[in-house]
Amino acid sequence: MKKFFTLLCVISMTMFAANAQATFGTKAGVDFSKITISAKGLGANISSTFHTGYYFGGTAALPLGDFSLQGDLLYNFGGATISASEDFIKDAAYIAGGIIERNFIDYEDQEEFEDEYEDFIKAVNGRMAARLNISTITLPITLKYNITDEFAVMAGPYISYRIATKIKLNSNLEDMVMEMAGGMPSDVLDDILDEYSDVVDKYLQDLDYGIICGAEYQFANGLFIDGRYSLGLSNMLDIPKIGDIEITAKTQSFKIGLGYRF
Repeated sequence: MKKFFTLLCVISMTMFAANAQATFGTKAGVDFSKITISAKGLGANISSTFHTGYYFGGTAALPLGDFSLQGDLLYNFGGATISASEDFIKDAAYIAGGIIERNFIDYEDQEEFEDEYEDFIKAVNGRMAARLNISTITLPITLKYNITDEFAVMAGPYISYRIATKIKLNSNLEDMVMEMAGGMPSDVLDDILDEYSDVVDKYLQDLDYGIICGAEYQFANGLFIDGRYSLGLSNMLDIPKIGDIEITAKTQSFKIGLGYRF
């Protein structure tokens, strides 16, 4: 997959570089991304809200009359803020509590453990559970229609290659987990999250693809601003269907950025 993506990037950039009419530039901006998770066959739901990230990279455009063909090569830091239903949290907390009970805290009786468990549920429910940070290299190819000399609209496909995945807890939940684990040091928790990140990484597809649309305003001095919406069409998860249970995850994002054409 990595070789295929690299070859596609090289071919695309070479196509623009070989044309004397092509223009080049650089761009950067803010990325608001989320992952839509569908857990068919499960009673517990997992949801995500928009995650604030960023992107930067290069852009090239080939004029075709009132149209132009534009290709970008971007580093994108996005992902999602993941939360879960109360039932899902209870199941996960009970499992996590059992691990804590066996490894970190010597409970005097089951009632003490149950009290800790209920406190955990009350504290976590309704809060942000975790951030899933995903770094990708993204190649969008869009056909742009110039409505005026300054304003244009665009649409086309994109493909992206995932290069890193990292799980981060919000500060409230992080403090709570460390306290429940008998004062677990933060570096130990970081190591545990790194291990979970490696596990998640194994079940995510390397390639994602979808469609993108947006608009751009070009200033006379070479600066431009653009906004884009992208919708992933592929399932990010590499998890086979088990009986009636099927879990899929698809991406979507809004990007707002500033760029400069040379």
